[in-house]
Amino acid sequence: DLFIPELGGRRLLGSVYAGFGQTLLESLNLSPLLRESERRIACPDLMLVQSLRARGCPILALTAHLANWDLLAAWTVAQGFSLVTVGREAQNAAFQSALTNIRAGNGVHTVWRGDRTGLRELVSHFRRSGVVAALIDQDTSVVSQAIPFFGVPVRTPSSLVELALKFKAVIVTAFVLRDAFQHYTVRVQVIDNPVDTARVLEVYNQRLEALIRSYPEQWVWVHKRWRSDDPQHADDDHA
Repeated sequence: DLFIPELGGRRLLGSVYAGFGQTLLESLNLSPLLRESERRIACPDLMLVQSLRARGCPILALTAHLANWDLLAAWTVAQGFSLVTVGREAQNAAFQSALTNIRAGNGVHTVWRGDRTGLRELVSHFRRSGVVAALIDQDTSVVSQAIPFFGVPVRTPSSLVELALKFKAVIVTAFVLRDAFQHYTVRVQVIDNPVDTARVLEVYNQRLEALIRSYPEQWVWVHKRWRSDDPQHADDDHA
């Protein structure tokens, strides 16, 4: 109600939960969607995607809990990229193991934030000109910066952007949107002139906010995105 009352506010919650449920069910077996990807998954930015693959450069893909993010990762692998995703550990070890196996079945390798070897894997992947993808639209206990989102400063994870800048990786925003039942559109945009981490995160939040305003029911609103009492002290946190 505070951020998009004109689009329904709390009345959207039913649609949010319904979309999240569909995402979970689809993600258990993405093979049918991937087999029919030419018909099920559109990408207006496919020429950009293909040019990035041809360049063979390291890429940081910043994405969000929008529509079916696991489908986005699997589709990226299907385009010929070597992809590593960075994720927060699940509270349930069995669920995390199942999630790791499901993603691995789609060619997606997951690095969990609590894994001591994780940073070494990410550095190695950048050096091999792979793609590192991360969902950075939640307030978690990692190094973050306070960046405006819907007009309010929020903690936005920053360490991966700093790493990407160090390796001169191409930084893109990548989102997937549900157009209709089992039909999606992938949007990929380069973040031009990434002069520093704050600039990258500002562009990311701006692009994500614009998509949420157009597709509010497809974002996972149930996370406490604005929960930090003092986001200005976000840089004092450590991974």
